[in-house]
Amino acid sequence: MDNGHLPANLYSLGEGARLDASGMIYGAEEIAIGREAMISSGYRLIVTSTVSGIRPKLIIGDGVQADIGLNVTAEHHVELESSVWCGPYVVLSDAEAEFRKTGLPVYKQGIRESGGSSKKLIVGEGTYLGPYAVVEGAVTIGKGCVVGAGSVVRADVPDYSVVSGVPARIERMFDTVAEDWIAVESEREVADVLRRRREHPLLSICIPTYNRAKELEQCLEAVLPQTSMNGLIEVCVSDNASDDGTAALLARYVMKHPQLRAIRQPENIGGERNYLEILKFARGKYAKLHGDDDYFVPGAVQPILYALLHKRTRFLFIDVLRNDGTVETMEGMDTLVRELSLASGFITSIVVERTAVLSLSEPDRFIGTSLNHIYWLLELLRTDARFSLLKLSMFSYEFNAPRGYNYGDAAIRGYLEILRHFVGRGLSEEVYAAEKKIVLDRFVLPRLEMMIEAGMDFDYGGFEAVFTEHYEQESYYDSYLAEVRRIVGLRDRG
Repeated sequence: MDNGHLPANLYSLGEGARLDASGMIYGAEEIAIGREAMISSGYRLIVTSTVSGIRPKLIIGDGVQADIGLNVTAEHHVELESSVWCGPYVVLSDAEAEFRKTGLPVYKQGIRESGGSSKKLIVGEGTYLGPYAVVEGAVTIGKGCVVGAGSVVRADVPDYSVVSGVPARIERMFDTVAEDWIAVESEREVADVLRRRREHPLLSICIPTYNRAKELEQCLEAVLPQTSMNGLIEVCVSDNASDDGTAALLARYVMKHPQLRAIRQPENIGGERNYLEILKFARGKYAKLHGDDDYFVPGAVQPILYALLHKRTRFLFIDVLRNDGTVETMEGMDTLVRELSLASGFITSIVVERTAVLSLSEPDRFIGTSLNHIYWLLELLRTDARFSLLKLSMFSYEFNAPRGYNYGDAAIRGYLEILRHFVGRGLSEEVYAAEKKIVLDRFVLPRLEMMIEAGMDFDYGGFEAVFTEHYEQESYYDSYLAEVRRIVGLRDRG
């Protein structure tokens, strides 16, 4: 579908967006169309207020699909978030017609201002609006909702709700305790579901932090718009006694975002113990650990929910290196090590059943290796061999230098100590022996070289000694020792 018919002065037009030629656009300077949006014939996209081009007032998000006859009018702000699907002849308007000037034709009376402070109409990510649905006024329809055919929505709809009727009423909601959609028949039942969501969220996004206020703010700005105050997810931060303004930052954000909770440790307890403390503080059935300098890309959170609910394993690992969007269930320690190697230590990719970790007999057994969380994953597999891989790239990164640990101690000594512990307990000797060499080739040496060449300030002192301690008896030791010396010497030669 060629877009040559579209006005050249659209506020923005995303790559891959397609709009049929048989449509109408007015106020193009304040209309933004996202990537891969598909708008079928007969659409009307209209900005009714004075157009200045300063900001978009009508926003069609990435991946929005609209069937024939979409009609959107924006006086202040209308936004369809990513992956919204509009059935035929859906109508949306953030303003209502004034009618109280008796004797004057309604079309000459202008609009009636909303009584609330918000003047925005927002349809949340992944929501479906059925054929001939009407959404009118300053209304927020949450994420993952369904609006029945012919319904008229004039009030807010919580995330993950099904509504229908004139006026629309809530008929079903996703309940985090039942972990299913349940019928609701009264305002009290709706309130009970929302209370259970707050007290027992499905997922806690857990961000341990220390002295990274700047990165933490960017991290929160990336994740909070993908959650909401009445959704299935909470965001938790554990401040490890930072002295850089993190506490003040969190105080501001907690006031603004009800789905965010924060705790401050009375003293720096170390990164690994902070991981444990934030699991205790969280409320979700599942906990996703998340580095404070890693950032969600838009649309990243919903695939995690899908994978958790439809695979239901003790842990999920987000494989960012194989970006095909699939979710696969696998079994066993040998498979985990072969599939992921040292990548299993990437904390931001780990989602665990929270109480299962806290119920381990020794959840802190390998604290001091900097990779205690790999121990969690392997120990969980001893009682349930299944795990899930979500193959999707969903983060951007600050690429800060490692801090708080020695690289050789973690990547060689700590990793191999943990694996050795499980040999004969679910991990085969053959896979362990192969992994010793694989981890050097895939991760340890390439990453060491990359960080040295990038001029990162990190601790890799004694690397050759650690390598020798663990590899001296291997047949390939001499050739790899030469490579270790070449890499370690790069900084001196630079």
